[in-house]
Amino acid sequence: MVTKDEVSELARSAISGVFAGLHKTKREADGKEWTRKITEELCAKGRGKSFRVCAHGQENGWGEWLYDVCWLEYGDEGSSNSSKYLVDAKLDFLKQAVLIVESEFGNLGDIRDDFQKLLVGRALVRCMIFDGRKPDGLEIAEWLSEMVNAFSATGPDDFYLLAAYTDQGFRYWHIDRHKGVEPVAVLSPKTGSLT
Repeated sequence: MVTKDEVSELARSAISGVFAGLHKTKREADGKEWTRKITEELCAKGRGKSFRVCAHGQENGWGEWLYDVCWLEYGDEGSSNSSKYLVDAKLDFLKQAVLIVESEFGNLGDIRDDFQKLLVGRALVRCMIFDGRKPDGLEIAEWLSEMVNAFSATGPDDFYLLAAYTDQGFRYWHIDRHKGVEPVAVLSPKTGSLT
């Protein structure tokens, strides 16, 4: 069974890898290109862990399903009473949504709307990717954390990964209801050191 920290690390690795690749080409990507490239990398990481991957435009997975990206884990734990209703033994019993992702490089209203999709979702890790240049990514992270705390269905184990694109690359935070917004140290693609 994969842990929240492992899923967070896989997602951060995919996102930072995209930034490093675009940084090497010395060009700026627009929101649609970022979303497409990050989706491709996240899907590759999920398939590498044998999860069922759902995202728009992915050949080796399903199409988009509820969120921009989903990693799903299935099992065959159905009861003997349900066996007569099996459609596909490999897909009938969803064990968990491992990762759900929304990516929004638009305005604050668009970020809010996509983040609220994550609030109502159930997953081991919920990830929000957004433009954190104006306003500052940390300010947006704190605003999103307030939404988590205000949402009456937030559970004690709910866990969020926030990824804000900045001029220096991506900055990451975890939101935990008990701890609030916590920065996550990441490996800098420019220097190779933890930031």
